[in-house]
Amino acid sequence: MAKFYRNKKDNLKLGYVVQFENGVYAMFMNTLIGLVFITQDGVFVKLTDYKGDLTTFSNTDIPASYSIVKVFGFSKLTMAILNITPYDRELLWERKEPKELTIQDIVDKFIIDITDFKAKK
Repeated sequence: MAKFYRNKKDNLKLGYVVQFENGVYAMFMNTLIGLVFITQDGVFVKLTDYKGDLTTFSNTDIPASYSIVKVFGFSKLTMAILNITPYDRELLWERKEPKELTIQDIVDKFIIDITDFKAKK
């Protein structure tokens, strides 16, 4: 999987396909109203409705279910370039929830003695 850096919004390229939290796929395109994600049903969401981490701003009319959870690269098939599906595209990024670990979990993971471990703030 390719790396998407801190501001994931800056990593998007025209023609990429994304998956929203609600399971719907959309293509990133440039239109007369600006950069948007367009679904197969013709629903579009402006890029300006997103924060750098690809979640929606809370002060917009766009529901949180339109937060982006996956980004897929370009189609490998010339005839399928405009297909809004992930099937012939490489998964470039996927949102993962951070794991909550105890200090003991960390010590066990790195196989060190708890007496040799000191946590920084």
